[in-house]
Amino acid sequence: MSAATTPGPRFLPRKYINPRFEEDLAFSHVSGPAEYADKTTRPVRYVAVADDGGTVTTYVWACDEDDAAGWIVRADAGTAARNDSRWMTRLRHAKAAGLAPLAALTALLREPSVLSGSLTTAPSLEALYDLADQPYRRSVWRSSRAALLGLAIGDVMGRPLSALPLDRITAVYGPWQSMELPLSPDGRVRVSDQTQLALAVGEALAEVAVRAPLPEAAAREALTERGALPAPPWLTPGAVTTALRTHLIHWHRSPENDRSPGRTTLESSAALAAPVPWQQATATGSKGCAAVVRAATVGVAPYLTPDQRSGIAQLQAALTHAHPTALAAT
Repeated sequence: MSAATTPGPRFLPRKYINPRFEEDLAFSHVSGPAEYADKTTRPVRYVAVADDGGTVTTYVWACDEDDAAGWIVRADAGTAARNDSRWMTRLRHAKAAGLAPLAALTALLREPSVLSGSLTTAPSLEALYDLADQPYRRSVWRSSRAALLGLAIGDVMGRPLSALPLDRITAVYGPWQSMELPLSPDGRVRVSDQTQLALAVGEALAEVAVRAPLPEAAAREALTERGALPAPPWLTPGAVTTALRTHLIHWHRSPENDRSPGRTTLESSAALAAPVPWQQATATGSKGCAAVVRAATVGVAPYLTPDQRSGIAQLQAALTHAHPTALAAT
């Protein structure tokens, strides 16, 4: 079939959307027992709860500034600790009695299962979840899926628009809010190389950025003394570089790499396969936007410190697009 007769993208009609979906939702608490807030962005005071064998199973925490309190069961705790509802009961009774969260926590020190001398401070609720080897409210996993799905949908919708100037997009397709999801000639929705590369970066980080559980005592000491758990000892610049490089090469060689990727990414990824330093393989003068799209997966990867996140975002860009503007953008 000649280029002149190649069909363009078809579009999947949207179902009717109730206009009320665009209204702001207002939630009102109408019934149920009074409770402390279950989250805070401030430091929290907490105590450790142990089972009959002296093994820590749960952390109960409080923060007066946000009227917040709750409990976190360690990932390695048994079924009994997971089904233990006494902390919910104690905190609800304390709230009903008008106690401030820290006063309620202090009252728990009389509980025989609360370790003596365990009352201390965590720099954040997220750090306390990390101490329990639990994802913070599980939201990091939901956020990761949502971010990548949103990236993919935006990629699909933007793909047929990429060759048009900004003033022509609305003229041809109308407002983006009412644009249908474009279908390929074979009836499928297809992402571009941008989503493929973002997933390649995510797969690389999945290999090196997962922290092995620390012994509870060592983890608590690290959190108390340094304010954060130590980074995985294998999360080094060399290890991250090798993982990123490997997955970029894998993408370059994949039979699914048929989405018209940019010349710079193709050439740099091909050069990375040679036994040369990555600094010799990259395009030092390129500011390409592909590096910025890939950074989305770095933003949602768990267990990274802000410095690690910033460094890895710039490193994954530098492997193919090493202009200072590309690094600053990522």
